[in-house]
Amino acid sequence: MDDGSPKAGDARPIRFVTEARLLLVLGLGLVLWLVGEVLLVVFAGILFAIALDALAMLLSERTRLPRRWSLVVVALGLLAGIVGASAWLLPTIAEQIRDVWREFGSVLARLERFAIDRLRLDELIADGMNGDANAVGGFARDVAGHVATVSVTLAAAVTAFFVIVALGIFVAAAPDLYREGLVKFVPRHRRARAREVLATLGFALRWWLIGQLASMLILGVVMSFGLWLLGVRLWLGLGVLTGLFTFVPVIGPLVAGVPVVLLGFAEGVQTGIAVLVFYLIVQNLEGYVLTPMIQHKAVHIPPAVLITTGVLMTVLFGVPGLILAAPLTAAGLVLVKQLYFEDVLGEENQVER
Repeated sequence: MDDGSPKAGDARPIRFVTEARLLLVLGLGLVLWLVGEVLLVVFAGILFAIALDALAMLLSERTRLPRRWSLVVVALGLLAGIVGASAWLLPTIAEQIRDVWREFGSVLARLERFAIDRLRLDELIADGMNGDANAVGGFARDVAGHVATVSVTLAAAVTAFFVIVALGIFVAAAPDLYREGLVKFVPRHRRARAREVLATLGFALRWWLIGQLASMLILGVVMSFGLWLLGVRLWLGLGVLTGLFTFVPVIGPLVAGVPVVLLGFAEGVQTGIAVLVFYLIVQNLEGYVLTPMIQHKAVHIPPAVLITTGVLMTVLFGVPGLILAAPLTAAGLVLVKQLYFEDVLGEENQVER
């Protein structure tokens, strides 16, 4: 009697993509889209936990302190550093960043005025405004709506920050507890493989994060010093902004370059050209020399994949999606290589360990 099981000589291929698996993937995609913002906060908390864990392990190896006490020292050190920077350096940086955006807005206003004068857009704008008695009231309502939106967004950002810090501390304090909790969702015969995949994923994210933070620090310092030598007044604020934007690879440096170059030209044509050349040199050294050298142990992310993921995450989740697109892409590549290329296709040594 034929029971439907495969027999010797049966050449029918085993289908990897079935209706049940396709429905499962679609269902998971819908759930991820519905609770995506919450999952982004959780992922950011895990990244913070990875950073705390890496620093605690480094301190424990150097000082022979138990890991738990090393984590306490790291957390207190970060808190002291934040408080010290807030009291000493942060006011200066914050003032320069405010001046950067104020000056940047002034430069954009001058460019807009130049375009209006050249293209005679003022007459078109005036014609469009004539006869609309509710234009001023509508503009005021729009401004009020934007202010309310910004207030809600700021409150949500502050709440998310504290949630991320709390998650990071709790996960870093007991990583084995949460790791084994995830492993228990996997069948017993696959739990050893699940632990291996999680270890590889943590290894890749740890080195990606270390490399990215090192690139941010080096680029911010080099840019600040170079702009100071070139005579740009707001050198510190521009350097800090460049370092912060570098957390988003490829896209971040391009966005950061706009205010840097425009404010360089605001100081004069020669200064602007010098700033443009300096910025291009520094960004090329960072992209082709510094980052590959620092992140040689992390997973390599092709630029086209990174840009595509960044655009998709921005469309779905806005700025938070763009900020976390790179580490999410790194995690996704590791999982694809481990679970598909190695487990399904049988290829090995896809991720350096």
